[in-house]
Amino acid sequence: MNLSEERTMPSPRGWVLVAGRDGDTLLPLLRTADRRAKELDAGLMVSWFSGRSPKGSSSPQRVLDRLKEATGRDDTQLEVHTSWRRFRISLEARIREDEPRLVVVSGEPGKSWDSLRPNTSDLAIRQARVPVLVTRASARSGRILVATDLLDDRFPAVRAAAQEAHRRGAQVTAVHCLRLQPVFPGPGHGTEWSSEPPIGPSDKTRERADRWMDEALRLGELNANPLIVEGDPVTRVSNLTSELSAELLVIGARPKSPWQRWVLGSIAEPLARRVPCPVLVVPLSREVRPSFDERGA
Repeated sequence: MNLSEERTMPSPRGWVLVAGRDGDTLLPLLRTADRRAKELDAGLMVSWFSGRSPKGSSSPQRVLDRLKEATGRDDTQLEVHTSWRRFRISLEARIREDEPRLVVVSGEPGKSWDSLRPNTSDLAIRQARVPVLVTRASARSGRILVATDLLDDRFPAVRAAAQEAHRRGAQVTAVHCLRLQPVFPGPGHGTEWSSEPPIGPSDKTRERADRWMDEALRLGELNANPLIVEGDPVTRVSNLTSELSAELLVIGARPKSPWQRWVLGSIAEPLARRVPCPVLVVPLSREVRPSFDERGA
């Protein structure tokens, strides 16, 4: 058992890192992480934030008892923090230095819009160095939605969706959202900042997007139903997730500074808070290839 002051060496076979806080649904979170760790033949590490004294219900011993109840493991590494700042610093260090194979966090849809409330899923997603699985209850519909910007020529989100489809035996829909261009774009490129009707993509842009989607599915070895839609990506992808009754949403994310998130907007974080199903966030490279619209032609 490891308290926040201690550090442990990463397992030679790698870790699945669980990050959570008081109020999260602990047992389903741990069971999901344990199942993924067994599939990856990896160890399990838990970093937990408790806003109370570690002598209470979230004491290290209490959390360990719940770990054994959920997973049957006796070798789980555990950190319990009573300071959000120390929890945040430790989690960032774990992701950056230990390079876990997967980070598993809990997130209930529609309960984390308040940016002032500390949010574990946002904190993990912002690192965007390793895949992050945001867990929540979801029906087994046999459908997966993958949203891709098509600007990372390795198409990691598409490849991750192919792996998830194989392990789940699910059908996949792949969507790319063409942004409408506001006349007076504001922070986050939201069309609501414009007083004029937004400008839709041209036929040339749509044709190139179709070709790039075909390329992504071919190189990602994914048999999926492709969709090219228009509008705000957060709204359109969220609506599609509900319409398809998807059991998983796969999206990509690039590391951004707080300034970049405010100016350029963020897709992964609001989607992970908003959609009703689990979300797998896959890290994208910092390099972005030229867009397929007229400006990138």
